[in-house]
Order: sequence, then structure tokens, then C-alpha cells
Amino acid sequence: MLPTVIDAPRLARAIAVQPELLQRPLQGVIDPIVGLCQRWCQPADPLRQRTITLLEECTGHHPSVIAWGLDTTIGSWIGQQRDEAAAIRELLQAELTQPASLGTWVPGFRPGEEYRWVPVSVTLQILAGNVFAALFHQLLAGVLSRSVQLVRCASGQKPMLALFIEGLSQVDPDLAALLVPVTFDHQDTEALDAAVALADVITITGADAAVEAVTYATARVNAADGRGRVVHGFGHRVSAAYLAHAIWHDPERLVLAASALAIDTCAYDQQGCLSPHVVFAEDALPTDLPVIGAALFAALQEQTVRWPVGVRHPAFLSARRAWLDTHRMRGGHPGLPHCWADDNIAVVTDPDTPIKLLPGGRTLVLAPVGFPQGVLERLRPWQQWLGTLGVALHPAVPLKGFRQSSGLFGKGPSGEVTGPGFNRVCVLGQMQTPSLSEPHDGRPRLRLMLRQEKRQVAGKSS
Repeated sequence: MLPTVIDAPRLARAIAVQPELLQRPLQGVIDPIVGLCQRWCQPADPLRQRTITLLEECTGHHPSVIAWGLDTTIGSWIGQQRDEAAAIRELLQAELTQPASLGTWVPGFRPGEEYRWVPVSVTLQILAGNVFAALFHQLLAGVLSRSVQLVRCASGQKPMLALFIEGLSQVDPDLAALLVPVTFDHQDTEALDAAVALADVITITGADAAVEAVTYATARVNAADGRGRVVHGFGHRVSAAYLAHAIWHDPERLVLAASALAIDTCAYDQQGCLSPHVVFAEDALPTDLPVIGAALFAALQEQTVRWPVGVRHPAFLSARRAWLDTHRMRGGHPGLPHCWADDNIAVVTDPDTPIKLLPGGRTLVLAPVGFPQGVLERLRPWQQWLGTLGVALHPAVPLKGFRQSSGLFGKGPSGEVTGPGFNRVCVLGQMQTPSLSEPHDGRPRLRLMLRQEKRQVAGKSS
């Protein structure tokens, strides 16, 4: 049984073309990906212009936000170096150790052994619609793997999927043939099971409930036919920012840190898992809050002039107004500001707001806490949802040293997480722009769609 809507001839074409693609040298796959990405990064290219127009319709983001998102997302695949394939090779190096092992036998770590990575036959990708960067990353990784890709995206991004396939077809029709759109209602259990049954690996990005539904569906289908399909779920995540005392206590450093944080907050209108929602100010006193809050609000205002707010749903606007009204009525410390807000942005001081329940939409909560214990206590109830921590540290404190000493990323002797469980730490201004070789929520991007093969080489065994 096939899912509700799938182009059966296209699926047959994808399955037929895959063996031919597996015979290509790896560079023959990398070059078309680089060529496609180059088109998206050229301001005058019709593909880029159509993409920006289409994403404005699909997402509601302002074109300036979309252009920045395209440049950073696609730019991470080709980098800024003369060797535009370097970023992809770094990804292969990070995940596979030996880049050439993707599709080619290479010496193993034991005498007389060789190994290679090959794609699983079919991958089902179920993509969320909140941040378009995820769609580009997942599709490009799927093409690089050379696995047949069944792609189910959010209804608003179906036109973008079609344009992606069209653009890739102009560069390499055979690689484009690997992408097979599939449509089904996520509440239709029978259709979901039918889609899962076609795949060897399932990846899903979305709400926790959606990840759970797909996980259960995979277990059902595996129990029915005895196969060992694997599901990789990327559920709800929230991120945070941290200002060291040496940063917020210095007016010039505070302005720079606030400007960088404003970029992280306004990107994608704060809709993604890499968007900061709460700002921890190390050892700040109530009397320090006006200076810090005002600086954050001014930076958000300046960034919103550069990147205007996109279209907002009336239900969101209503919920945002109610949330802000609650904080205005609650009041802050006597005589001190508690809420800075206009129609587009807001900064609120409230260390008790649950981090998972913040409204988003360019809204930051400023939480003055002791470090590190106050941050640990604040985050521990929400550790399963934590994503990235963006930090502004004293210049003398290295990022690696902060990670090792803060307790926010600690692991016990058996590997168990003892800190809240952030997957990533970076400097402010880079929260939304992870490098291609950085893991996605602590897991690989590409290797999820691959399997390893090993063999003994005659005459070389020890």
C-alpha cells in the first residue's frame, strides 16, 4: 500500500537511478551540490529571486530575513574559501573520519579490513515548517547520501520542495530524481504506516507529539514485517543566552553583546530551536536590570529596522498581548522597569517564567541569576528541551574552558548527563549559524542515512 499521495512512477525512477549514482565518484555528487548552492548565493540568479519570493509567501518572513537565512544556510555548504567543496569535505571528515569512505572501500582500523559507508536504500524525511533552513539542510544531506528520499514537508513548504527539485534538476537530473514528494495527513495512521513501510530510515523534525507518533508508527510497522527500521526524531528545542558579569557591567561590551544577541533573536522571527528566549545575566542585582534590559531592547529595535517583522497570525498577536499584559500588571521591583515592549519586540525581567512556555516573536526574558548554580537550577526542569547556549564571556575566558568548568555540559563517569544537557555552546551572534560539520541536536546530519559495510581483504589479514 502506498501513502495517500505519492508519484509511483517517480518513486520507481528514483529506485532505478540509485544504483547508477552509487557508481559515480564522490566528487561527481559534490560538484552538482556546490553548483546548486552557488546559484542560491548569487543575488541576480532567477532561482534565488524565485526562492525569496516563494519563501515570503510560505513563511511570512520579511525578504531581508529570508535573504540572510539563504546566505547563511546555503553558505555553510560551500563556505567562503576558494575551495567551495571544503565545507562538505569537513562534514564528511567529522562524521565519517575518512571522507573517501562514502561509497569507496578504504583501509579499516584493523589489519586486513576495509570499510565503506553506503546509503540506506530509502529514507523518509518528515520536515517541520517553522524554519526553512532545516528543509535545505536535510534535502542537501539526503542528496549527498544518495539515498532515495521520500520527503513529506509542511503544507506551506510544498512549493519550496518543488522549487528545490526543479533547481537541482537543472544542475543534475539524476540526483534530482532521488527526491520523491509524499503527502499524507499526519493524523492518518494508515497513511503514516504506509509511508514508514517504504523506508529503511525515518527522520522527523517537529513537535514532540509528531516525533512520538512517528516513533510509534515505526514500531508498529517493524512488528508487522520483522524489519529493523530506525527512526531519528528531532523534537521541540529551546535555546538560551548567557552574559558574563564582565560583559554586562562594561557599557561598550554590553552594547556589542546585545547587538549580537539581537541577530540571534530576530533571525527567522525567533521561530526555530536555535533561537534564544531567555537571557541569563551573571550575578546581576535588581538595580542592574534597567541598564541590561534597556540595552537588549535598544538592540532589538535596531535589528528590527534592518530586518522588519514578517506576517504574524492574529492568534499569536492576541496571545502575545495577553502575556505582556500579565507581566505589566505583575510589576517588577519597586521603582524599576519590568517590561520594555512595543508592537514588535519585548524584553521582560522574570526569572520564574518556564522557559518552554515563552511566547517567542522577538521576545526575551531577562533572568538575573547566580552562576553557575542559579542557571543549573533554572534549567534542570527543562533539560530535555535544551538546544544551544549562546554566551558572551570575558575575553580571557576561552569557550572550551567555559564548557568544561560551568557544569552546564557535564557528564558523569558512565557518560550520563549531569548538567542540563545543552547540545551546543557558541558565542552570541552565531547561535543561528552552526557550521555544517557541527552535529544537529548532538547527532550527525549525514550518517543517519548511511550504513557501514566491512570486508576482509584477501592476503592482508593478520
